[in-house]
Amino acid sequence: PIPEWLKASLGGLGVGAIGVWLPHVFGVGYSTIDMALTGALPATMLGLLLVAKIVATSTTIGSGGSGGVFAPSLFLGAMTGGFLGTFFHQWFPESTGTSGAYALVTMGAVVAAATHAPITAIIMIFELTQTIEIIPPLMAACVVSTLVSSLIERESIYTMKLARRGMDLYEEEGHNLLKNFFVHDVVDRQPSTLAASASLQTVIDRALAGESTQFFVVNERGELLGSIYLRELTRMLVEKDLLKSIVIAEDLLDTRAPTLTEDDGLDLAMQLFGAGAGDQIAVVESPSSWKLVGCVHKSEVLEAYNRELMRRDLAGSVSSNVMIASRGQQVAIGGGYVLQEIQPPPRCFGRTLRELDLQAATGVHVVLLRKRNPSDGGAEVRVPRADDRIDEGDRLVVAGTKSDVESFDAI
Repeated sequence: PIPEWLKASLGGLGVGAIGVWLPHVFGVGYSTIDMALTGALPATMLGLLLVAKIVATSTTIGSGGSGGVFAPSLFLGAMTGGFLGTFFHQWFPESTGTSGAYALVTMGAVVAAATHAPITAIIMIFELTQTIEIIPPLMAACVVSTLVSSLIERESIYTMKLARRGMDLYEEEGHNLLKNFFVHDVVDRQPSTLAASASLQTVIDRALAGESTQFFVVNERGELLGSIYLRELTRMLVEKDLLKSIVIAEDLLDTRAPTLTEDDGLDLAMQLFGAGAGDQIAVVESPSSWKLVGCVHKSEVLEAYNRELMRRDLAGSVSSNVMIASRGQQVAIGGGYVLQEIQPPPRCFGRTLRELDLQAATGVHVVLLRKRNPSDGGAEVRVPRADDRIDEGDRLVVAGTKSDVESFDAI
């Protein structure tokens, strides 16, 4: 939590001090890596360079500089492997490779662990050496290191930057928007039913009344026997006078109609509708029980799909807008309103949002509070509460008209 110019100065001073005693940490370090691979560096120097490079790279990135990602991974891997390999070869000279071999394999392992990309690391190290014998130990080291690093931290060194900006690359968007919705969310518990003994005239009267285009036929125990579709019923209308006294609902059944349970997903319902299941599907108590509990309408499934599609579009838009606003830029959100992250003036420090009552005083609404953490200089982003106190270093994401947001400092 210090000014940026001072942070950069301290970072340069720290890295420079390390470089005075260990100039190998400067630059990408390929020449030093080459020395580790050929066994030209003693174990003491390898250990010192390992620690020094971690500190130098972290200091550079932490102070706002570009410390690199790929080259430091190669450097750290080579130093680690060379350091350990020196001792292994001294202890077991007949059964182990040289320190350079350990440096080579560990270099690939660290790259694989940092990037979560074992195949890339394996191919890259093989291309550097063109030695087929290195493949088995290299594959083992890269796979194990990737598994361990993935268990410790889901994000790789590349995706961590995106995760800190609110982008979750592992979020399962997919094209199937209904996979998280279930039949019990949209079930109609009052389906149009008919008794198995209902006469043809009764069926026709119910259909002509426009009650439904599909009827579910049940027995006296409420168990589903099948479905009657209006399209099939129209064939009976020509001879209804002849058939009405001899045909009953049970004679018109389509027993091949699919069924669902309340725990089935709406994605399955959509597939059945797409396969020609009509406009309704019967919902039974369980796969082993044919007791009818309701039905699912095709229109309800389509409406759930549209709602989820709209929600995701809105969520993505809000996430993008907040991300742009967090950089201090105004984002138009429609209706003459804008979104922007601002630094509250000193007169706000030490007072709660309830005491400030910013909406009444300025017309802006606080959407998010970026609360500074004094212990590590980081920030916690959360939806604000009325009792949250504003301290120096905190930032607010506010929404309001353009003039209200721009005049916020006047409170």
